[in-house]
Formats: sequence, C-alpha cells, structure tokens
Amino acid sequence: MSTNLDINALRAAFGTQTRQQAPSNYFPFFKQPDGEMSEVRFLPDANESNPLGFLVEKRSHVLSVNGRNKTVPCLKMYGKACPVCNVSSQYYNAGDSVNGKRYYRKLAHLAQVLVVSTPVQPEDGGEKFEGTVRLVQLSPQIHKVIHDSIMSGDLEELPYDYQAGTNFQIRKEKQGDYSTYNFSKFKKRESALDEETIDYVRSQLKDLATLLPAEPSVEDLEGFLEADLAGGEVSIAPRAPAATAEAVARQSAPAEAVTARQPAPSAETEDDDADMDAVLEAIRQRRSSQV
Repeated sequence: MSTNLDINALRAAFGTQTRQQAPSNYFPFFKQPDGEMSEVRFLPDANESNPLGFLVEKRSHVLSVNGRNKTVPCLKMYGKACPVCNVSSQYYNAGDSVNGKRYYRKLAHLAQVLVVSTPVQPEDGGEKFEGTVRLVQLSPQIHKVIHDSIMSGDLEELPYDYQAGTNFQIRKEKQGDYSTYNFSKFKKRESALDEETIDYVRSQLKDLATLLPAEPSVEDLEGFLEADLAGGEVSIAPRAPAATAEAVARQSAPAEAVTARQPAPSAETEDDDADMDAVLEAIRQRRSSQV
C-alpha cells in the first residue's frame, strides 16, 4: 500500500502525543457484553500526510452554561492558544487541582476500522457491522494499549497495512464495579486483506481531519467560558421560535448542495445551538453596556 510512513515514523509520532452522541456510521463496540470481544482492522487515513497514520486526536472542554453542559472544541487542536486551557493552568498553578482538572481538555481519538467480527448487533434492522468500514471513537484505555504496543516495539509493521497489518481485539471485561478495555490487544500474527476487501476499503476511506468539529471563534469560546466562570447563568430575553441560520441555509441552498452536506442535526440539536447563540448574544450586549 502507498504510505509516507513506516513503523519507526509512526512510533516517533505516537511518542510526541499528549495522552488522554456518535453518528450512525460509528461502530458502537462499547455495547458488547462484558467478557466478549470484537475484532477490527485499523485502516489508514485517506490523508497520507497525517503523522499518526490511522488516528486523529480530538480535544474538547466541557463548560456549564445556563444549567447545561456545553462541549466546546479546544483551540489547541487548531494550533492556537486556548482560553479554557489557560484557565485550567491558572487553577493548577494556584494549587487548585479540582478546578484545574475541571477545565482541563478532554482527549479522544478517532479512527476508521474494518469490522472483522463482533457480538454487537445493529438496531432497528440496520446494516450489520461485520464486513463493513466504520468510524470509532477510542477511549483512553484503548488508545493506551495501542500507544504502548507501538512504542514497545511489539509491532514490526504498520498495524493498518493492507498486507502486513495486524487485527486488533477489543476486549471488554468486568473489573470490580466497572468495565475495562485494558485487556484489548493486537493479534500476534499479521494477516493480509484480499484484493476484493482492499478495493472496498479504499472506496470508504475518509480524511479523518474532516471528522473534527469546526473551529470556533476565540470570541465565542471566551463567551461560553465567561458564562461558566460567572456561575453558568446568563440572562437572555425570551424569544419567539425561529428557524436557525443553518436551517435557513438548508432551505435556500440548491438541492444538490444540501445532498452533499453531512446529515442535518436533529431538531433537539438545533434548539440547543440556538439557545447557545442567544447566550453569546446576551454576553456581547452585556460587554457593550460596560464599555
């Protein structure tokens, strides 16, 4: 397969990493019962310049705004200074680890896999998972297993190579009162994909960076942070129900443009976004009145 990486380059990229409701095309491996296993094959990023080869890092913060948790992207994900990270650092430097941790960035990793086998069954007559390419969001436990396998030298080839790659076993076990994925692992033997499977996989590959949320403006992020720091409450004037800007754009856009977009958010999501827009507008008005 064509790639700009080898196992040593991949190991170097993983060595520099900071540790740490899914759409229908995600594989919900977490639904498998304790004591069972799913087997997957990690696939390469369609963007061959990705130094991690088959993973992309997703950073976020959770802020409390008007009694609701709001997940916002971390600006460091886009190579910029993040005001929420700065607040976290200030708390840690002041010896307040509780609030430092609360504002610290949350980390997840996104990947795409070929589902080889799984006990998880689709709901409502959906397409079966086995034999299909799906997206996955990996927990910190699973990412640590992958990270350690790559860094330890256990893998001699790229795990997502079509010919010399290795399947990954996602094991879910009960440990005390909780489930754990710490017993997940790469299989010891390499296995090659057949040509038909390779053709199918190539037709499904995505640029993993496109799965990341859109970059927010610094002003919007500071607005949500200000609301959280003020106790999470911002007074907003009552408003009549109105279509969101995104809904208006969908109505006025040509049919082919609408078709090419990602699936539209649910009504519940649109209402939430509209409420958050109202919060930001209230904050902007409050700032203007203080000038």
